[in-house]
Amino acid sequence: MIFVAALLFGIIFHFWKDRFWSVTIITFFIYYSHVFMDYFTEDFRPPFGVMLFWPFDSDFYISSVLIFKRVFRSDVSSTFFSTLFSRENIETFVWEGFILGVVIILFKLFRSKQN
Repeated sequence: MIFVAALLFGIIFHFWKDRFWSVTIITFFIYYSHVFMDYFTEDFRPPFGVMLFWPFDSDFYISSVLIFKRVFRSDVSSTFFSTLFSRENIETFVWEGFILGVVIILFKLFRSKQN
């Protein structure tokens, strides 16, 4: 996954050479948002939580306030993709979309008041 992120970063940086720091910060937050969301997700498989501060800390962390449901997935490759589209997972995806939509709307409202 890191290779995909690095490739995307390279493409973005190629197009916006004079905006290195803004592109770097945006890329970081886009990539790290997944880890941050996992911090607020139910986890029933050990090790519980995420390595939130890796590579500086190898401890696993999980929030006491869980916003997102867990995603069910099979460990068997032949049924992996079919389990991703179960009713429970679709409900989870819709809930995540709703939460992220609220965050984006609040961000846009805050930004419009700044201007």
